[in-house]
Amino acid sequence: MADLPAILVLAAMYVAAAIAWPNVPDRLPIHWGLSGEVNRYGGKLEGLLLLPSIATLVFLVLVLNSSRERAPMAVVRLVIVVFMARSTPRWCSSIAAKTLT
Repeated sequence: MADLPAILVLAAMYVAAAIAWPNVPDRLPIHWGLSGEVNRYGGKLEGLLLLPSIATLVFLVLVLNSSRERAPMAVVRLVIVVFMARSTPRWCSSIAAKTLT
């Protein structure tokens, strides 16, 4: 179970999206320009579930392309998943935190 930490991070991304879902507006900022201004909005589905879905897909591709289970590859998969989880917009995590308190 070398991939358990990565699986837990992926699960946490979906849990955070589920917790935030009822509290976020229907229109969410999903892209920012170099100046930091929002230049694209999307719906809840795109705003909350796109990044966790891409992270899951990348993780599965990396797992399926591993010919043998090696600990270094599990670390690489974990680093990629954590990086993608860290890229989740701050407002998503702050809404989830407010909901839990």
